[in-house]
Amino acid sequence: ENKIMQLQLKINKQSKDNQELSERLSVQERTHTAETDRQSREIENLRRSEQEARTKAETVPSLLERLSFLQHELENTRREKEDLEEQIQIDKEQTQRVIEELNIKNNFLSSNVDELNLKVSEQAQQLADIKSSSESSGQLEKELTEERSRYQSLLSEHLQLEERLKDLKE
Repeated sequence: ENKIMQLQLKINKQSKDNQELSERLSVQERTHTAETDRQSREIENLRRSEQEARTKAETVPSLLERLSFLQHELENTRREKEDLEEQIQIDKEQTQRVIEELNIKNNFLSSNVDELNLKVSEQAQQLADIKSSSESSGQLEKELTEERSRYQSLLSEHLQLEERLKDLKE
């Protein structure tokens, strides 16, 4: 029963771990979506800035400098986005592997619990059989004792009768 309880606790812990991993994955996905939205807005802002730079000929040198900076930032942001997407994919795959491993362990533990429950049931049946057999043996022993007592009584009576017969013959 202790082992069953331990296995059940382990199953519960693994289920909790599965849930925590799923929640972490969900948080990462929301973070990624928010970052993508932010980057999309930033890209849109960069495009607007580039357009304004083209329309303002008198400020072309400073706008070109700003444009260069923004393009560099955009490139950095794209690289960061790619890195984040790659990391999210790696994390997703790792999480999926962990979930699969935990499911396998969970199934294994569940089958162990079932086997142990079956063994406990069999042992309970064996115990009941042994108890029944023991009670039956006790009853037989009691009957044997009673038979011995009757035999002793008859033997004693027989000896008395022989003694009386002997006395009568004399």
